[in-house]
Amino acid sequence: MKEKMLSIAPSFNCSLTCEGCYLTTGVTKLMRDSVKSDYYWKRAFDLAIQNGYEELAMTLNPYPGAEEVTLRHIAMARKAGFKRIAVTTVQQCMTKELINAVDILTISWDDMRFGDAGQILRDAQGSSEIGAMWSYIWSLMNEEYEGGEYDGEGNLVRSFHLNINLLWTPVVFEEWLDDDDFIESMEWLLNEAGSENMTISITHLLYK
Repeated sequence: MKEKMLSIAPSFNCSLTCEGCYLTTGVTKLMRDSVKSDYYWKRAFDLAIQNGYEELAMTLNPYPGAEEVTLRHIAMARKAGFKRIAVTTVQQCMTKELINAVDILTISWDDMRFGDAGQILRDAQGSSEIGAMWSYIWSLMNEEYEGGEYDGEGNLVRSFHLNINLLWTPVVFEEWLDDDDFIESMEWLLNEAGSENMTISITHLLYK
């Protein structure tokens, strides 16, 4: 049977103002006020499971209280019976609680958040919080890492997938892809990073 995925954007709230983003561009007060209740999402998750959906994909926009809401929705979805949960967010929203709660974590990189490709690394080096979360993600590749991911017989029961989502804008095409350090980092992610515990991919979202 073909796998089915439920994709949701629970909130229009966001502290970013990325040009062209459907979550932050042209959003009216009516749209912001129409955010659904937990009861609505519980019913939606239950109905999705009843109709054969197994994976939930959701966005986590950076705004006060966003992580709490996202973790609550994840718990509701797990209880309903979803087998895989994927969250798309930005690197300043990464926490251990979020990383441990999802099966697939997508981090978005684009020139609206970073002045140049090198700023991605500079932000991680300049922020102890962001740097610590990337270190935690890389620790998932270690053989010593268990974190409840194995059963009593030592068999892997859950792996973690990291996806880097590049917004394909003219700047990314014309400048980032000419940055040798950036290309080297992308090649490392695809060809050398990762392990049985953790797989890695790079995708792109076309900017229209």
